[in-house]
Amino acid sequence: MAEEGQKTRREMYEAARQYLVRNSPAKEGGYTEADVIEFMAKAGKAIDLISAVVKGNMGINRLAEAMGTSDFPKYMGFSLDLTLRDSYKTWPTTYREWAKHRTVPDFRDVVTYEVAGGDGTLPEVGAQEEYPETELTESKDTFRVKKYGTRMSLTWEMIQNDVKGVFADIPKRFGLAAARTEEKFATGLIVGASGPDSTLYSSAQGNLLTDPLSVAGVQAGFAAMSEMTDAGGEPILNRPTVLAVPPALEPTANNIVNALVIKARTGGGGTSEQEIETTNWIKAGGLKVAVLSYAPILASTANAHTQWYLFADPAEDRAAVEVAHLRGHEAPAIFMKSPNAIGLSGTSASVFDGDFDTDSIQYKVRAVFGGRQGDYRFTVGSTGAGSS
Repeated sequence: MAEEGQKTRREMYEAARQYLVRNSPAKEGGYTEADVIEFMAKAGKAIDLISAVVKGNMGINRLAEAMGTSDFPKYMGFSLDLTLRDSYKTWPTTYREWAKHRTVPDFRDVVTYEVAGGDGTLPEVGAQEEYPETELTESKDTFRVKKYGTRMSLTWEMIQNDVKGVFADIPKRFGLAAARTEEKFATGLIVGASGPDSTLYSSAQGNLLTDPLSVAGVQAGFAAMSEMTDAGGEPILNRPTVLAVPPALEPTANNIVNALVIKARTGGGGTSEQEIETTNWIKAGGLKVAVLSYAPILASTANAHTQWYLFADPAEDRAAVEVAHLRGHEAPAIFMKSPNAIGLSGTSASVFDGDFDTDSIQYKVRAVFGGRQGDYRFTVGSTGAGSS
């Protein structure tokens, strides 16, 4: 529990630091730890006020008055940002379990280089003989991050009637939308209209199967990945760590991974093949189940509920899929539109007064990410359409 509390505090600190950088004037030398802690303390008081209004313990007029001060809008924005982040993190995305993640500095093409050679077995060198030269080969791929987002307008009447909807519902909805968008995008890198994407998975590459999901099917997937070799024909360490399935196969996947004992065939072939009971080596190997919520939606033509995938650990060596966020924008952000009206006294209107023409209050969410297909040798996909 103490470790969980420390993690939450670290996450809160980092969220506050990022919010300061994004929404405050640049500071020479950057924002210090003391700056962030002071901001968190003041933001905490603002969050308490917002909470009191949401619960009905305080009228919205108090909130509108506070919005007229110079700093409160910034603290309120941080409160909305936290609500959005909580919703974003709560929705069960799985792509970080099977895709490599990184950050990129800008919107320009990201060039990824892969170098092969120099790591194969060494040839024997005779006395007085010249050492043979090994050549390096280089390949590259490019991708870029893009913006995703939407906006929502609320009427002034809605604000007056439903304060809780503003401070809880909209950020939650935006956070959910951002998480779903990222998950669907990443899943689209591996799933095509008929199941496993034809660019990443193919029989020619040796990583496309038809086996239904079963102990025998998973064993075939392990065998297919173990037979992969690098560009120089050397074996590679690509042991599967994630079994990714559509929701319909989640019970089957969990039964396979969590069984204490499994029945398997010796593989002798013909009459010599025998069925044996053995300790579940799949469970012992630490294989985890990931549920691909968007797989049956993206596989709209065939194999929607039978497809399944194995992935090597994306943190090891090259990965089958890579997803990146813009640096400093690893999570989505929410914004409120500044009012474009002023009172007759010359004072700026509160954001709760809304737009000059329509009294509407506008919110916007923005997420920035991108990705690419990586090395096919680190994944196996199956349509699941074959016979058992």
